[in-house]
Amino acid sequence: MTTRELAQAVGVSEPVLYQHFPSKRDLYDAIIETIVENSESSFGDWPDDLSRLSDDREFFTAVASGIIHWHERHRVYLRLLLFSALEGHEFSEMFFERHSVHFVNALADHIRTRVEAGAFRCVDPLLAAHLFIGVTAHYGINCSVFQQGKVHVPRDAAIFTLVDIFLKGIQA
Repeated sequence: MTTRELAQAVGVSEPVLYQHFPSKRDLYDAIIETIVENSESSFGDWPDDLSRLSDDREFFTAVASGIIHWHERHRVYLRLLLFSALEGHEFSEMFFERHSVHFVNALADHIRTRVEAGAFRCVDPLLAAHLFIGVTAHYGINCSVFQQGKVHVPRDAAIFTLVDIFLKGIQA
């Protein structure tokens, strides 16, 4: 989307848009901040609140619920992120660097802690985090974008199965 198209979509002129956002990067920053602020309701005070959960099933269920909830609530953001990533746009790179990396690393840190405690097998924590997020996000995208998934399996049952498969694969 060009700045001209964006200005038209919000009912202002392009110069007015540039009065509020001197550069495209400033505009992207504002959009990313909005996405992050709106995402907080899906994840609470992540990672602090969730990391306090001592039960692995409870922890991963909360993370999976948050990921799926985000996909269900933020279809417009999801569409924007997917489109910008497919187009190789700097917006997706900025979002990934400022938001996704933090989320993945926090999950990897939790997995690393559980590996060190002997609760999980010796696995690459970052890879395991990516795999968990990937499977969960895929289900979220199917439900949100394609309206599939939750039709034949209730959401809670899908999350239980997803977490169960992950934990049985990673537990020591």
